[in-house]
Amino acid sequence: MKKVLRTVYHTPNRTPTCEPIYVTVGYNIKAWREHLGFTQAELAEEVGIQRTSINNTEAGRQRLMLHTIEKIADALGISIGDLLEDSKEKGK
Repeated sequence: MKKVLRTVYHTPNRTPTCEPIYVTVGYNIKAWREHLGFTQAELAEEVGIQRTSINNTEAGRQRLMLHTIEKIADALGISIGDLLEDSKEKGK
């Protein structure tokens, strides 16, 4: 009998489920988006992805492909480096 592995996607406490780099990118997307006055829907439309993808990325629940991160950076008028920068490391 084959053993079936299951992945649990449900996160009832809304804790991030991705690696720290994706949590950092999501945090930075949200910070820049809010600073520049974009809604999630406006940014998603500009980039060509679903609003829920922006929401899940900002919450650390979704990984984006590098080319999508590049499109988000372009839409926000910033560099990819700005989205990858860990604010904890910046203070050191």
